Amino acid sequence: GGYKGSGLAVMLGFLAGPLNRAVFGRDVIDFNADDASETNTGHFIIALDVARFLPLAEYTAEIDRHLRELKQSGRLPGVDEIRMPGERRRACREDRARNGVPLAPALVAQLDRMAGELSMKPLVARQ
Repeated sequence: GGYKGSGLAVMLGFLAGPLNRAVFGRDVIDFNADDASETNTGHFIIALDVARFLPLAEYTAEIDRHLRELKQSGRLPGVDEIRMPGERRRACREDRARNGVPLAPALVAQLDRMAGELSMKPLVARQ
């Protein structure tokens, strides 16, 4: 949000679009509305070797400090936790690895019927 975020978005858009002879701004085709036209979507990818700027441990410690500060920031009403990108997915993956993938009861019943037709053990028997 705000003018700084907009400025950053425009600059990255210039690097992803015109620099690559790809479209930018109003020229971008919404592929959800038009899936027949060529989109000419551009991409900008940057890879940095952090160690060429400063020691990796120093960088990691600084990033960790900033992440802790962000997570300890004041929250809006109704917000129980400030999450960083990827945290929810990582927690979900760990939970699924420990407890399995939850399936809707109707799906389990359907799969169990199919298992019976194929002379296989039903899912509920595998718990």
